[in-house]
Amino acid sequence: MWSEYSNLFHERIEVGRRECAYFKKAMMDGERFPGARLFLNKVEPIIQNGPQCGMGEIFSAQWLTQLVDEVMPELSTECRKFPTEQEIIDSLHNQSLFIIPYDCDKNHMPSMERNGEAAHWCLVIGYVYFDDELNEDVHQKESFSPEDLDQFYVLTLHGKSRQIGVWEYKNLHNSNAQLYEIGANRSREDYVIPPTGLDELRGKAVIVKKKAT
Repeated sequence: MWSEYSNLFHERIEVGRRECAYFKKAMMDGERFPGARLFLNKVEPIIQNGPQCGMGEIFSAQWLTQLVDEVMPELSTECRKFPTEQEIIDSLHNQSLFIIPYDCDKNHMPSMERNGEAAHWCLVIGYVYFDDELNEDVHQKESFSPEDLDQFYVLTLHGKSRQIGVWEYKNLHNSNAQLYEIGANRSREDYVIPPTGLDELRGKAVIVKKKAT
């Protein structure tokens, strides 16, 4: 499935499959491995070529919506609470994307231990749901309701790599929930920080969609 995507993408899907509880149970019982429901909105990543604007960090989801509205008027944006897995599924099938702040680990995956010192943004462009009722991977053509949150993964892009990330939804959620401090390496004299600090990132996301023509 999706042969046009990199080997690394497929390897990450397989890593997620092996991490899920269904796979571990199948290994123990000698049964078949679970299939997956996959959905992906194609987005061409743009990688920054070196520093472009000094210390260009945005510590507010609301500020990000204002920036997108100004730079890309063909899009509509809205600052929301961190989306549930159902909201992500429904929005993606409605051709909407989520921009979500999280704490970036050294491997670019969500960290749950940095307290906000490496706050970064990711774009959620799809999902994978490992489903024990499936015998093979399928392209999910319409919205559905997942039964097990532990089997739900998001497909992401961010500005530090062209590769699609395959992250556990719960890890992204937990990473976002622990955004509290900008970190000792980020001086308030060098950055524009909201009066409420990372309250403007924690528990928030930005939904983006093309305006109707």
